[in-house]
Amino acid sequence: MLDPNIRTNFISNNQTYRQRLQLIIDVADIIKVSNEDLDWLVGGAIPEQQQVHILRGKNKAIVIVTKGAEGATAYLTAGEMVHQDVPKVCVVDTVGVGDIFSAGLLAKLVSLNLMSKAALANISRTELWNH
Repeated sequence: MLDPNIRTNFISNNQTYRQRLQLIIDVADIIKVSNEDLDWLVGGAIPEQQQVHILRGKNKAIVIVTKGAEGATAYLTAGEMVHQDVPKVCVVDTVGVGDIFSAGLLAKLVSLNLMSKAALANISRTELWNH
């Protein structure tokens, strides 16, 4: 699982950074990106579904785009898309939220016995979101 967690103020060469990151993206089974990360990596002038397609390249990874108060959308390997809203809460601090999201997702996949490459490649929207 990859969460690129882009911090532009630490990146000295955008092109080199993107090229190195693409090497990891090309072999990842799950890519979790915030909508801001996706905009920086691919460009924000096109619809999200196209951004995900560009980000994936030839890889058929599951791509999950987190959107803060607007929830998260998963783009599955078979082309299915599923969105999950989130309850309204009073946010005090967002540090670590992406890590907690990833940990919860991975823990759930383990509990459902869906962590093999074969299972991830064939996961359905029902398996991912309805448990």
